Amino acid sequence: PSVLEADEIKRVAAAQARSPAQVLLRWALQQGVMVIPSTIKEARMLEYLDLFNFNLAADVQSSISGLAPIPDGQMRFFQPDPKGIT
Repeated sequence: PSVLEADEIKRVAAAQARSPAQVLLRWALQQGVMVIPSTIKEARMLEYLDLFNFNLAADVQSSISGLAPIPDGQMRFFQPDPKGIT
């Protein structure tokens, strides 16, 4: 099952009048993770641009952080080699 379908994510999304994807992307941003969502659908592109006019409260962030780990393949990280940065 997708983390987008988790009951806690759906609950937060409904309370914030946001989509589950927006909630998870906002959570990642507030954790200091740079997110680069990918889509070819215009409606989703517009949805992703709407991440910067709401915040998740600390207790909500903690509840999301406490969910089971995100399954492999549903989140990708890119960590550049700091020696290559000048």
